[in-house]
Amino acid sequence: MKTKYDVYISYKISGNGSGELDQESKENVFPVVLAIGEMIEKLGLNPFIPHKFDEKYPAKNLIAEIYPRDIAILRQCRCMVVFHNNDASDGRGIEAQFCVQQNIPIILIAKDLTKVSPMLAGIPAIRREIIFTSTTEILPVVQEAVQSLIRPPLATAIIAL
Repeated sequence: MKTKYDVYISYKISGNGSGELDQESKENVFPVVLAIGEMIEKLGLNPFIPHKFDEKYPAKNLIAEIYPRDIAILRQCRCMVVFHNNDASDGRGIEAQFCVQQNIPIILIAKDLTKVSPMLAGIPAIRREIIFTSTTEILPVVQEAVQSLIRPPLATAIIAL
């Protein structure tokens, strides 16, 4: 059986094009992404963190699989969290545009909104923008944003008269 994911966490994996986490990502990005994932799990939701299990991304044998896999997972998610560490990423833009097409809400987290591409910052699927100065302040704000976007479906009853 395939795993069902609720929240897709988008972030830039590498700053050097090698497919491996660069020092900035290892120290500042990936730990925050993992903490966001753990917080989402505590809410009873299943986060998808791209590349978490890929030993080396993009490994030559995975390139053809990454887009269809990630889009299939994003399609089933109820929201996407974009962690923007003041760096550009083609993948985040593709994922964000897919959210627009599928009406999937986005939570944008950034250190400085002026460094986020106007194309990404202007996407209509963005429901919340979270600007932070330190990563320690992110988790409670992201938790509240996720909870406000992903509410349990309302129970419905059919009453026959």
